[in-house]
Amino acid sequence: STTKMAISNLPEDTTVSANVCVTASGFLIKDSTLSCLVSNPRWKENITPIGLGLKQVLGLEPIEFDWKPNLARSGHDFGFNAEQAAFVDERLVVFGSDGGVKGFRYQEFTAVLVKAIQEQQKEIENLKREIKRLKKK
Repeated sequence: STTKMAISNLPEDTTVSANVCVTASGFLIKDSTLSCLVSNPRWKENITPIGLGLKQVLGLEPIEFDWKPNLARSGHDFGFNAEQAAFVDERLVVFGSDGGVKGFRYQEFTAVLVKAIQEQQKEIENLKREIKRLKKK
């Protein structure tokens, strides 16, 4: 089946680059950044600290690879194997309507990386305090 969509109120100036993203709920977002990013809390509900962090980052296996011919992308690249990432934590990937793993959630992964760095920094600070305490003995 084909879905048609009419988009209005986009910039008329062709020198202005803008992305138009459609959320899962069908909400249109116009964004002039590199991709459609909505970080304002006014668009969010049930805000809680992230439950992913260093454990998940350490469980991932970064890979490099060559894209198969006849795809929208080409050449040598690097990233993650989404199927392997799903075994680490299903929240790291996107599933298709058939229930299969379709891709890695790269944009959202930034928050996981920040949490992992915060966890490591807390451990570093604890170790510094322990070293300082031991040196006083």
